[in-house]
Amino acid sequence: MMKLKTPYIFLSTCLLFFANINAFAGDIIIDGELNDWDISAQINLPLNLPPYLATGHKVYGKYVTTPAPAYVFAVQSTGPAIGPNTTFWLNTDEDTTTGHQIWGWIGGEEYFVNIYGDNKPYLYSGEPYGAFLGGPLEYAYSADGLDLEFIIPAALIGEPDQISLLIDINDSIFLPEDYSGTPYQVSTTQQVLPPRTDSSKRVGIVYSETTKEHFFDHALPIQKAYSQLFMSMQHQAMMAGIPFDLLTEDDLLDVANLVNYDVLIFPYFAYVPEEKIEAIHDALYQAVYTYNIGIITAGDWMTNKDDGSSLNGDAYSNMKQMLGIGRVNGEGPVAISLNAESIAHPVMQNYSQDEAVINYDGNRWYNYFAPVTGQNITVLADQTVTGQASGTYPAVLASETGGRNVHFATLEFMGDPNLAWSALRWVIYGDQPAVALKMGRYNNLFIPRNDMDQSLFIDEVVDNDGALLPLLQQWKT
Repeated sequence: MMKLKTPYIFLSTCLLFFANINAFAGDIIIDGELNDWDISAQINLPLNLPPYLATGHKVYGKYVTTPAPAYVFAVQSTGPAIGPNTTFWLNTDEDTTTGHQIWGWIGGEEYFVNIYGDNKPYLYSGEPYGAFLGGPLEYAYSADGLDLEFIIPAALIGEPDQISLLIDINDSIFLPEDYSGTPYQVSTTQQVLPPRTDSSKRVGIVYSETTKEHFFDHALPIQKAYSQLFMSMQHQAMMAGIPFDLLTEDDLLDVANLVNYDVLIFPYFAYVPEEKIEAIHDALYQAVYTYNIGIITAGDWMTNKDDGSSLNGDAYSNMKQMLGIGRVNGEGPVAISLNAESIAHPVMQNYSQDEAVINYDGNRWYNYFAPVTGQNITVLADQTVTGQASGTYPAVLASETGGRNVHFATLEFMGDPNLAWSALRWVIYGDQPAVALKMGRYNNLFIPRNDMDQSLFIDEVVDNDGALLPLLQQWKT
């Protein structure tokens, strides 16, 4: 018996090692290298930063159906290396009152995966606690031990609509931070994103009934100021020569309504119905980061509920996540001078350096915004403030997140000086001209033809000494 046991153990170990090298789940190879994980599968993306600026530990998770239904997870630690007593807590019924309570009061976990002393992951039941269910699971570490991938077959835990996940690394690092945030989520529903069906250039201008009700003259019978602002953006789209549609808040609930636009203009969109905030956020997040749709807006953007109160937590998280900027300060009354800054940028190329764009008297309020850490922006125009907090601050910012964006610090900056139309052109066309002559099959822009029925032979053509270059220069101007 002893002679048979040793080769059996050796063969089993070899087969397990071979299986780990070649195991796959959907489009993920379980090899300890996380370069085949798309950012869309990262389930701990920051709520107040663009996804590409995420730092710290990374957590990935997804449901796959090939070669068999399963959940596949990955963790990338910034240190220490992942080792024994690392635990993945799984709440599969979305009820925090059932299942095991971590520390006696957190979670409600039906299952958990624990890294045992042999550095392999095993699956256990949360209720009854600690009952062994299977393992070691298919897994792989990176060479430095900082990355771990593993698969949980759906046959072991079922296929709930959604799984909530809490993680501790080596019983010392708890994710989300100290378990104080919302648990990470993995859904079994595979989202099918709608295709873009119209490739022509088009802009959607969003009318927010909720924001209008908080505007400064919203009371009946006036209700004029927000409508003026909204119509001024239609005029700006006409100046840019871009067809537009008028959208409502309900159009923002489904990304399918947005995929055929190149840019969304929000004349003012600070207030959002509380029951619609999550759906609007999710649709706009997909619009920005899946379809690269740009945004043009002014002032606070998606910062308040319909009752006027600020969003829970960081009220500017939506701005930071999708525009890459957040509010710094602002007060009044002050006098403001708006001046051109980055005149090489397509939006400002009709201005000279520091040229006054528009001036406001001493009865205005100013706001200024700045990029989140790591986000590149271009300051298109500055505002020089006289009065309280005198100084020069950014006024019009251009950023690139998923698409190109332009943000005006105040509604006046957006509505008054006719900058929105050039901002719109840049968001759609970038540095490329909207209309241009391009070379065809010849290496000349103009080719004379004399082989048509209407043409004249050379001896019938009257000499003409007119120069072509001045005409071309005039056309270009």
